[in-house]
Amino acid sequence: MSKRNTTLMLAPGTRAETGDRRGDWMITFTGRRFWPLDPRLEDVSFADIAHGLSLICRYGGHTRCFYSVAEHCVHLAVWFMEQGREDLARFALLHDGSEAYIGDIIRPLKPQLPQFKAAEGVLERLILQAAALGDIPEAVHTADSRIIVNEARALFYPDVLERAGWVLPDQALKGVDIHGWMPGYAESEWLVVFRHLFPSLKVA
Repeated sequence: MSKRNTTLMLAPGTRAETGDRRGDWMITFTGRRFWPLDPRLEDVSFADIAHGLSLICRYGGHTRCFYSVAEHCVHLAVWFMEQGREDLARFALLHDGSEAYIGDIIRPLKPQLPQFKAAEGVLERLILQAAALGDIPEAVHTADSRIIVNEARALFYPDVLERAGWVLPDQALKGVDIHGWMPGYAESEWLVVFRHLFPSLKVA
């Protein structure tokens, strides 16, 4: 189908409803149009974020079982909650929220994609703003790096780590167990933690 014919299939009044937006839009789980390069606060849906993150596998999918970004965020948030730091748990739950809209780029590649990093930064700030949060504290970034040790031990066989020469530092987050939840369960757990941490915010 040509681009012209595809355009004709859009709902009447599209231009009037969307105005001049940069880039193209994607459809979300809840039926919204979302412009990754020109996002607006009113377009952010935490239901979309929960669903999207639950279906994205970390480590580029090279794990021995499916392990979603949603589960990663839940573990990090719950760890802070168990430390009595719900203020930091709020950031932890949402710190990868942008990936629900633009996907997860593996760490070795991301520094080589400045335009992607810029778009990711804009989305990150917008999602945090939607939750009435500011910049992510350094403590959350540190924990986000430390949980990689927990994940590596659970998601890669020892001989695989040895073959790759990946020597893990002794800095795992104590008490965090990685499970490899199925997407539906990861989504529901993300939403349970979200409702606890943000009782005044609407999910959708």
